[in-house]
Amino acid sequence: MYFKENWQSMAEKEPPFGHVDIFQTSTRDRHPRRPASNLPITAKKGPIHMKIENQVTLEFPSRSANEGFARTAAACFAAQLDPTLEEVNDIKTAVSEAVTNAIIHAYPDTLGKVVLKLRIREGHVLEIVVKDWGVGIADVEQARTPLFTTGNEERSGMGFTIMESFMDTLKVRSAPGRGTTVTMARKISRRAGR
Repeated sequence: MYFKENWQSMAEKEPPFGHVDIFQTSTRDRHPRRPASNLPITAKKGPIHMKIENQVTLEFPSRSANEGFARTAAACFAAQLDPTLEEVNDIKTAVSEAVTNAIIHAYPDTLGKVVLKLRIREGHVLEIVVKDWGVGIADVEQARTPLFTTGNEERSGMGFTIMESFMDTLKVRSAPGRGTTVTMARKISRRAGR
């Protein structure tokens, strides 16, 4: 685990990819249980351009025990936004799915590096980035299809669908042999009187 003080300059300079599939959606119009947020949708090839108010970067090996660590770290970091219990549970679930994908699918036969970047952006927006340097995804759109999995019969194939249902935006960048970057964002509602 480590914290990078000069993280913003590093965050905007993703390593170059050869072939990159980018797929981004906004789920705010499909959530009957959550009101639409005012979270801006980014261009398909650009970062979210909102001022960063706080950030942290965690790096850990792709061991299954670290999934719980990542989930808890994200919830603790998000706590400064004073989220509701439902929002905390949504964040933990989305992070759990993204990190589990990196552990199970990116490094199926070996240990590798997983990076979790957490940012608080202006407007009460939590941005979560999960990056690996594993096997990558050949067809991101197919991988995002519900019930599609490259894992064994124990895997449900619902990881991206679950992430999409709990976040306002989801972007997946991947290249075979070069890894995958999952970027999610969620606007945390401000509570009355705060």
